[in-house]
Formats: sequence, structure tokens, C-alpha cells
Amino acid sequence: MTYDLLIIGSGSAGVAAALDAASRGAKVAVIEGGILGGTCVNVGCVPSKALLRAAEAFYRAGHHPFQGIHTRAVRAELPAIIRQKDSLVEELRQEKYAHVLEAAGVSLIQGQARFRDGETLEVNGQVYKAEGYVLATGALPTLPPIPGRPRW
Repeated sequence: MTYDLLIIGSGSAGVAAALDAASRGAKVAVIEGGILGGTCVNVGCVPSKALLRAAEAFYRAGHHPFQGIHTRAVRAELPAIIRQKDSLVEELRQEKYAHVLEAAGVSLIQGQARFRDGETLEVNGQVYKAEGYVLATGALPTLPPIPGRPRW
């Protein structure tokens, strides 16, 4: 299979690159070895904010500044909150990633990508070639060894 551009990684950077290239007429594919979408939609911004909003709603149910209004927070059911958060994440993964890529004509290839050489990529035993490649696999945070910095 031959493409103008192959992008490894379906997070925001990979999807943005794919959409830009596709809008310029390039034949593009995004390769994802894990879950579609990046840190933000899957484990970062979206789930964190959903859980924070649930906690805020629970807190505000029992704490408000109005005299004469009597409310209380009865209980928080964590499994239900987690299910709702997971549903939101899945919905956004489809609406903001899968459907957007499809609408732009970008192919999505599920599987682990591996360069066979400088011009050939392999995914699930299938060989791919492209005029260009983008590695958008994300990063891991690290704390550099700064003199005088505590080791924790």
C-alpha cells in the first residue's frame, strides 16, 4: 500500500497533521497501535475534567451561599460516575477522532507500526510505503537531573 503520508500515532498532533495533509490533497493514513486518540481524550483532559465536574456537583449539592435553601449531598456512586466518564470518552473518541478522520478521507490502520527499512513500514504483516512519515507517538514526562533538586 502506498500513501503520500503515513502518520504513526492518533493523538491530537497526529490527527492535526493528517487533516492538514488531507486538506491539501494528500493520500494519508494514521496508524494506531493502541486506543484511538491521545492522552487528552483517553486519560488526560477529558476524563480528569469529567471526574472533577462530578466532584464539584456533589460538593455544591451540600454547600452553597444561600440562606434558607436546604440541600444536601446524599452519596456519590463512583461506579456510575466512572461509567459516565467512560461513555463520554468513547463518544468523543468516535466524534472527534474516528469520524473526523473518515470524513477527511484519512485511512485509519490499527496495529503496531515497525520500520523495515528507511522507506518501508510494516503493520500487521502488511507493507506500507509513503513519501513522508510523521512520528506522533507522544512523550513521557521526565524530570532532568538538576543539581540540588531533591531526588523525589
